[in-house]
Amino acid sequence: MVALKKNVDKSWANIDVLLQKMHNTLTKLIDTVSAYAKYEKSVLTQITQLRTQWINIPQDDIKAKIDNANQVSAALKSLFAVAENYPDLKADNNFMQLQQTIL
Repeated sequence: MVALKKNVDKSWANIDVLLQKMHNTLTKLIDTVSAYAKYEKSVLTQITQLRTQWINIPQDDIKAKIDNANQVSAALKSLFAVAENYPDLKADNNFMQLQQTIL
């Protein structure tokens, strides 16, 4: 039982590390996209707010972190859909690298 509990704790820690990496990348993504899609502020604002919420979630509240990550994923889908309308953005190396990092 002790070994199983340690495996569960380690697994949650790995998930937390991955979520932290994704949220750290969001700032770069927001900066890159905002240069191209200034009028798409609602999506960028939503992602920024979700990132801020995530930072304020207590470390041990895994459910809240997962819910937040799901909301971020939905917002990113909208953002990537917006990118389809901007050929220059799709060709931007920074955007492509950030998109690959997040996905």
